[in-house]
Amino acid sequence: MKLFIAREALDPHLRQGAAAIDSRSTISQRIPAAFKAGLHYAVWYPLRWMPLTLEVPVGTHSRLKRHYKHIEKYSRKLSRALFHAMVLNGPKLEKRQLLLGCYVDIATELFAMSCAVSRTDSLLQKDPQQSLSTIHYLCSRGVERIKQLFHQSKDTKSEHRGYKLAQELMGEVESRQ
Repeated sequence: MKLFIAREALDPHLRQGAAAIDSRSTISQRIPAAFKAGLHYAVWYPLRWMPLTLEVPVGTHSRLKRHYKHIEKYSRKLSRALFHAMVLNGPKLEKRQLLLGCYVDIATELFAMSCAVSRTDSLLQKDPQQSLSTIHYLCSRGVERIKQLFHQSKDTKSEHRGYKLAQELMGEVESRQ
């Protein structure tokens, strides 16, 4: 399921730049595609670094705004990290399953946090006396997990060891046949 979710996250980027890197296409087809993708990313990428969208939904309870800001901040960071991984790994990214798994887990945390904050905000509209301790705890734990997952995503040694182990095990299976 994680690889399916990762594929869905990568799909817009693949549609944007696939024609530029498709080795089956002629150079005359690839150059315009690369130019078009370059124009898109010249606008898209810098926006991932700028906190331009820190506006939270109108009418949001004031004590929930910081959670929306965390969600937005880490969403931008995740989009940058995924883009960097695509640029650095190219088609081999699909083989980096631990890395993609970390990114999917980060996206899942962000989704859970946004749903919880939205639901809490809707409850506060009905009863302003609702306790916010649960949502504060949930979001602070979510931010901690997201930070840990970003840290884990940089651990290439573990991924390399896992790949070597898989190769050894496959070699043993093949030698028994």
